[in-house]
Amino acid sequence: MILFVTGMFRSGTTLLSRILDVHRNIALPYDPYFPFFKSLRNKKAEQVGIEVKRDEPLDDYYFSTQDLRLFEAIQDGDLNVPLCPNELERLKGDIYQHGQDYSPRIVMHIEQVSGRTYRDLFMSLLSIIEKHCGKQDLRYVGFKEVWTDEFIPALIKTFPEIKIIQVLRDPRAVCASKNYSKAAYPWLFLIRQWRKHASLFWYYGKRFNKNVLSIKYEELISSPHSTICKICNFLEIPYLEEMLDPKNYKDGMGNPWLQNTSYADKKQAFNTNSIYRWKEVLNQEERRYIELLCFPEMLLNGYYDVDLGINNLSEFFFNPPVVDMAFLAQWIKKYFPTHKVDTIFEMYKERVRIELLTNRIEPVNGELVRSCFLIEEVFASIKGSCRIPFLIQ
Repeated sequence: MILFVTGMFRSGTTLLSRILDVHRNIALPYDPYFPFFKSLRNKKAEQVGIEVKRDEPLDDYYFSTQDLRLFEAIQDGDLNVPLCPNELERLKGDIYQHGQDYSPRIVMHIEQVSGRTYRDLFMSLLSIIEKHCGKQDLRYVGFKEVWTDEFIPALIKTFPEIKIIQVLRDPRAVCASKNYSKAAYPWLFLIRQWRKHASLFWYYGKRFNKNVLSIKYEELISSPHSTICKICNFLEIPYLEEMLDPKNYKDGMGNPWLQNTSYADKKQAFNTNSIYRWKEVLNQEERRYIELLCFPEMLLNGYYDVDLGINNLSEFFFNPPVVDMAFLAQWIKKYFPTHKVDTIFEMYKERVRIELLTNRIEPVNGELVRSCFLIEEVFASIKGSCRIPFLIQ
């Protein structure tokens, strides 16, 4: 059977994949095949007449009718899509280059893959893992890949028996973890990407509950035994005590694995300090900015520790916190607004989102709601069950 693990980066997906890979019934390398999903995205865009750059990052899909159309094309599709020979050869090169940092022992065999469709190629990619994982008693073969939640419906349509685990982490912790490192990302980029993942985490967990298990990072770190047992029950495999011992976790080269963290305390352990490290790293302005723009999806997913006691909301729309250009990752400057003036304009779009929740704007049609929340059921659940604690001034 196929096993797929996904979520936003800095959310514990690699830790979970290392835990699962210890099991004798599972082969699960981490982050070997991300270019596969970019290529599939590009093909879906081509099919609906949308132009995207080949290496463009996967979108958050907010506030754009074109991006929303692409998101919905991905949601409605599957992997039974033709794959031309030239694209296959380019993909082999992209996967080999990408996977060197994560699963080099897997991608070194990339020349062995083939396929006339993306489904064929996906199965061929899995066959490499199965062949070279060094395990005999396998029940699950798969991999972990971050950023790729939106492809879950396509995977389930193509492989109805697939098992998928999504991981979600507090957005304040995700943002703090990333921007504590040197190659930072704009706050708004991280916020919108997290909202996409959080919405799909909630929605897919309900819609595809036979195929999808939703796990929070905080649960995994604070209660590893019960969380791992829950996962084993979901996969219908025996719980093994060695899964709980970080000394058994291996990296992509087969060496001892250390928890992936931006902070200095890398160690072989379940680092419970990481749950609330964001309180030390984020200043008050940054924290409140994240909470202001993420609170609907935070409340939807049970992150209730939100401080929205903001006296003057206008300051966040006219003077949002931004990351110093000198600290930003170079690649992101090509794809996402990074100047403060651009961010201010983007904040007007964010205002529409909040005003839809506070009834200041009536949702004139479903497209407006989906542009702001991606999925109408997400908007309806937020508005119906989450008390909105303030009004736009």
